[in-house]
Amino acid sequence: MADIMTLPEPEAFRELPWAERADIVSRVYMMKCTNYRVFIGNKINPRYFRIRKFFMERAKPEELWAVYDYLFSLVTNRELSLTSVFRNSEEHRKKLISLDNKKKIAEMKAKPYKAYGVQDIMNW
Repeated sequence: MADIMTLPEPEAFRELPWAERADIVSRVYMMKCTNYRVFIGNKINPRYFRIRKFFMERAKPEELWAVYDYLFSLVTNRELSLTSVFRNSEEHRKKLISLDNKKKIAEMKAKPYKAYGVQDIMNW
């Protein structure tokens, strides 16, 4: 069996059941951040179950999505601990929020100032 699997887009990932999300994040973490393979021969690596258990017990849904989005965006494989992945995913999430907010602010157009006089207020 190959370690390669088709990964859902981060938006589609949010709709998956909790166990399936933990499964996907565990596999992606093992493929991109460790030297271990998900499968050894025809059996699943015992380390996979430990990693999956960690994600199932300790990660909140929004954290799991942030970790997945971070792992999905990683281009190169590099060895990272689970703690580093959580920390980096939080920084990645904050950066995405900041970019999104900057984009929204840039799209907003300031309305021209309309001068009001005393007569406008009295007739209101």
